[in-house]
Amino acid sequence: MAAAGLPACIAGLWGTFGGSHAAHSRFEAVLALGSGTLLWMTGLLGVAEAVGHYKWVLGTLGNSPTDSPVH
Repeated sequence: MAAAGLPACIAGLWGTFGGSHAAHSRFEAVLALGSGTLLWMTGLLGVAEAVGHYKWVLGTLGNSPTDSPVH
């Protein structure tokens, strides 16, 4: 999931700043800022969810192979 969240964050930031810079009217600038911010926030939520799942798996299975309940 982090593999999908990180590019979404990058695309959102690029869309926010690049789109507002290239806009020809206020409407285009607001549209670029809004859509870029939504994409960026979606990416941040994806990264946060992936980190949470990673920590959950490490807490459940442990770090070392000897701590694993599966043998």
